Parts: sequence; C-alpha cells; structure tokens
Amino acid sequence: MTYNNPAFPVFVLTFGSFVLLILITFSVPFVSSFYFLHSSIAGGVRFGLWGWCLDDDTLCISPVKLGFDWNPQIVHGLTYLLVFYPISAIFAFFATLALIPLLCTRAIRLHSFPIYSLLMVAAAFTAFLAFICMIALFVIAMNRFHAAGYAARLGPAVWMSLVATIILIVMSFNSGCGTLLGESFAARPSRYPYAESVA
Repeated sequence: MTYNNPAFPVFVLTFGSFVLLILITFSVPFVSSFYFLHSSIAGGVRFGLWGWCLDDDTLCISPVKLGFDWNPQIVHGLTYLLVFYPISAIFAFFATLALIPLLCTRAIRLHSFPIYSLLMVAAAFTAFLAFICMIALFVIAMNRFHAAGYAARLGPAVWMSLVATIILIVMSFNSGCGTLLGESFAARPSRYPYAESVA
C-alpha cells in the first residue's frame, strides 16, 4: 500500500465516516460520552440512539431498545428511524472493504469502482435520512424541554453525524462523477505505444 495511491485518501475518508457512524451507533446508553441531546430534567439526562441515561449513571433505560420513550418531550415514532445510522454504518463498512484491493496497486481496477460507488450512494442516502430524522426528533425534544422550563442542548453525536453525512455525500458524488475512474484510465498503459513514441 502506498500513500500516493489515488485510492488512499478515498479509503481514509470512507473509513473515517464508518468510524463516526459506529461511534454514533454505540452512543448512550452504551458510551456515555456520545449523545444527541442533554437536558437538565431529572437532574440531567442524556439521549442516545438506543435510549437515555441519567447524568449520574444510576439509571438508564432498560431494556435497551430501538424506539424509546420520554414523555412528553420525545416523539416515540421518530426514535425508530434512528435505525438508519447502523444501516449506513454497514454500507460504509462494505464500501471500505471494496477499496482494500485498490490499495495494493496504483492501477485502479475498473470492476471494483461500480461496487464502491453503489455502496457509497447507499451509505450517503441512509446517513442523510438518519440525520434529518435525528434533527427533527431532538430539535422538537429540545424545544419541548425549553417550553417546560428545563435547559437542553444538542450533544456531540449530532456534530459527528453531520461530519459523517457530509463526508459520505461528498465521496458518493466523487465516486459517481468518476474521480477514481479517471485515475484508472490515467494509470492504464496506452493501447498505441508507437503513436506516443512518434509524438
């Protein structure tokens, strides 16, 4: 693997988006540092993809599940749509795997390019859906907490999600517009070496 391989920066960005999506997927109640929303209610509570935990970690949602409640601030139906985050992480994982053979040579293999493009489009689309649903869910919740007299703010998982979504969208456009494809043609030997030598 060489760092001047045209596939290397693409691999780094794709893998980076995958890591961010995995961290989001294992947010509260699994990892307390990653949460979408924090509110001062009940002495402080953090909301993640699979539920919530109090700030003192004395109580977390049980059982951990997709589709959780915190009435009346959390819109229960929207919490199910957060499932798009792990789905996007799966697509990003396979997109990363699709790039591994391309790291072994400067000559980009054309047959691997459509696979990567399709996986990146799927990852970007599901990440975008997840981000829109997440913003709707937690902005509504934040406003409801404020209306009830409690402090509330968005957490680091929101910004991690934004970065991952932007990377995936940019990389899906990048692959779809043929950046890797163009590099592959540049790396292929000419079919008419005689003409080049004459020129």
